[in-house]
Amino acid sequence: MLEQCVASPDDDEPRLVWADAIGGERGELVVLQCDLARGGLAPREVAVRRRRERELLARHGAGWSGLAGLATRWNFHRGFVESVRVELGAFARDPGAVLAAVPLATGIAITDLCAARRAPEALGLLGSVFAHPAFRRVRALEIVEPVDLDPASGRVVPLADDVAALLAAYGVGHVTALGITGGSLGERGMEALGALAEHATLSRLWLRDQALRTDDVRVLLRRFPDLTTLELGRDRLELGELEVLLDRPLRSLTLGKQHTEGFARLAASTAATTLEHLALLDFDASGPLTDIRFPALHSLELTLAGPSDRFVEQLASFELPALRELAIAPHASARTLSQIAERFGRQLDVLDVRSCDTTWQGTIAGELLVEDVTPPRLPHPTAPPRLATSSR
Repeated sequence: MLEQCVASPDDDEPRLVWADAIGGERGELVVLQCDLARGGLAPREVAVRRRRERELLARHGAGWSGLAGLATRWNFHRGFVESVRVELGAFARDPGAVLAAVPLATGIAITDLCAARRAPEALGLLGSVFAHPAFRRVRALEIVEPVDLDPASGRVVPLADDVAALLAAYGVGHVTALGITGGSLGERGMEALGALAEHATLSRLWLRDQALRTDDVRVLLRRFPDLTTLELGRDRLELGELEVLLDRPLRSLTLGKQHTEGFARLAASTAATTLEHLALLDFDASGPLTDIRFPALHSLELTLAGPSDRFVEQLASFELPALRELAIAPHASARTLSQIAERFGRQLDVLDVRSCDTTWQGTIAGELLVEDVTPPRLPHPTAPPRLATSSR
């Protein structure tokens, strides 16, 4: 039955048959997560299932994962581990063993490239992983903080450009979702990512904590016309110069240091009609906004750069009919948060305001205020980022 789940990874039916056969709490997790992934539940039903999901994973997640001693984090999705975070040294010793432990996993985040080793050895190990036959199963790949530390000077040496060149050299055509977090991706690395387009068709790309230039991003977007999920660095990109971004049917977008002018431009674009997830980091929300509509937006994350009660008040006037998850941090008062709760509370599954005014205590529809710490995202080939995920 597990082989049938592997053979039809997008089909819930084999998973539910397996769940019925295995029974108990292990089977219960599969049913719960398939229900959540399928969607269409009322907010209170979602809250009840998520609470039970957290209980099950807190009690059994490590044992059910099969990854003790092999990985540092993992995500369960639709009942099985589908994404794994692993240190390079542990993974390079035997990629096949790690992946065999989680037969439905297709997402890998590789960390600690230069732990107890220098850059040449680390890049050699990473190349050996890319060349391993078992690695061809991976569809989503993230390289986390590719840096070295010079022992003589103590200086941090960025390796993101070297990692990008290695990806281009090995082709990794099976990867459809790619991320490089940190490591100071520069012009050489962006060129190498562009060259990767000759081998790989990417639908998801995240370049977290990178100082990206608008011109480089424009070129990269043209090389990967099928991208629908993008996370583009920490610095502000000029959206007025990125028509190639705004004129495509995006599903998920993360941008840094945008102003309300850029937000309004995004809301008026083609992308606004298809976006399901939007995250704005260090968002300057000081300007006026009117006629904002995102008809398909399911999840909205706002990290505000300064006092923003005016923006939060304006947010209550936005047309967001599909919104189910909302996170605001920080710089919002109890009064304005109450307005948001009143405006969107009945349609939300998650309202995360933990970083805001701590005098505002309350839940919407009984269970909407997020209670647990949101874990780091792990790479997944198709699912958009979520405010609430299930991981170790």
